[in-house]
Amino acid sequence: MGHKKGDPDCYGSAFALALGLEKIGKDVSVIAPADFPDSLNYLFFYYTGKVVQDIDECDLLIITDASDTNRLTNPELAVRLKNSGAKTILIDHHVTGDLTEFVDLQLIDTDVSSASELVYRLLADMEVAIDKNIATCLLAGIIGDTTGFQNQNTTEESFAISSELMKKGARLASIVTNTFGNKEVDVLKVWGLAMERLKIDKKYGIASTYLTFDDIGQYGLSADATSGIINYLNSIKNAKILMLVTEEEKGTIKVSLRTRDEHVNVASLAKQLGGGGHVKAAAFTFPGSLKMLTGDANNHIVVL
Repeated sequence: MGHKKGDPDCYGSAFALALGLEKIGKDVSVIAPADFPDSLNYLFFYYTGKVVQDIDECDLLIITDASDTNRLTNPELAVRLKNSGAKTILIDHHVTGDLTEFVDLQLIDTDVSSASELVYRLLADMEVAIDKNIATCLLAGIIGDTTGFQNQNTTEESFAISSELMKKGARLASIVTNTFGNKEVDVLKVWGLAMERLKIDKKYGIASTYLTFDDIGQYGLSADATSGIINYLNSIKNAKILMLVTEEEKGTIKVSLRTRDEHVNVASLAKQLGGGGHVKAAAFTFPGSLKMLTGDANNHIVVL
């Protein structure tokens, strides 16, 4: 099980680990929501194992790429499985959250780029043969969380592992095309709204923009359409923090934070507001809705 609104690292690490465990004779299912991200559907060409929304029981629950219980794909299911006797393991690279108290064992390293790096290490230690399908899933996770090796979480080890995965047959072209390309016209129109509304507070160096539920819904799109916007904006000159406020579903507001400034820790900020993430990439959510102030030339919004 991974986290809500799963990204390439969430499912790349989960799928790769599932494939590896199947190689040593384990019966594995990956728990995912019904609204699986469209942008990650290509991974099913490489992972053909079981994906379920619920499961009655298991011997072992492995959580990948998550730090807090309330951010799990299905927190209630995780609690039920643990209470029924399942052992629990956490594999993660985020700033520590409450899941460390929930699980029996943990493999956490906040200095690596992704959970996929940790899964690679684990499979290598277990002497599981990494084939092209496992390699592709892992490389998708690394590329996703480093934004194509552009973020400050990219290390020498990230490149070394990626090189090994390429040698194993990882399909780089497929990953890059589906991660950074293949955008529908309507998706780019939504991105255009976010660009148009960009504001920068020169005093604090905070660049911000927003998308309402209706902005996304008018094109018949899901919240997945906003995936990638914040990383794209994380190149604005003189901006210490990037902030994207989205109303991904009615009644819930998500604030995504990014930074390239070596002195800024957005995970610390997000943590204080009930969220979490990495030092350079984090987010938090809270109940409410966004409403445009009609007739306001400055395009101000209010949170209700």
